[in-house]
Amino acid sequence: PAFVAIAAALAIGALAGWLVSVPLARLRGVYQAIATLGLVEVIVSLALYAEPLTGGAVGLNSLPKLVGTPELLIAVLVVAYLVHAISGSGLGRSFDALRQDEMVAASLGISSRRNHALAFVLSGAIGGLFGGLQSLYAYSVQPTQFGFAFMVSSLTAIILGGRRSLLGP
Repeated sequence: PAFVAIAAALAIGALAGWLVSVPLARLRGVYQAIATLGLVEVIVSLALYAEPLTGGAVGLNSLPKLVGTPELLIAVLVVAYLVHAISGSGLGRSFDALRQDEMVAASLGISSRRNHALAFVLSGAIGGLFGGLQSLYAYSVQPTQFGFAFMVSSLTAIILGGRRSLLGP
């Protein structure tokens, strides 16, 4: 069922975000972005060679279309609301303090490691959610869909739209 598949994708994305946070949460700035790009390429390469599980370069095809445009719009609105709600909460203020100056945030008692790990888990969950929705919307999934070109376009949207803006990207 679609709900089970999407919930599993969300949970797997959150788990992957937590696993990625272990080595990458220690890096800062451009080094974290470079390491993330490298990790994406490693994952895409593994997906290409794990043919029995992922279908290799061909990917997984003939998936049922269980999600339509209204469901995608509802998911976008719910996630946008949750991100907006988080940004106005104490957690959002902690994230903002860490983004501004990590040393000052640490002097205020904000745990850098815990908040970075939580940011990775949240972003992994959101990525897993929309990856699951996309797979049930587009009939097929190929590993190359989410490779370097996807990362560059995502980072470009974030940079041009503004890192602090919800509507910009």
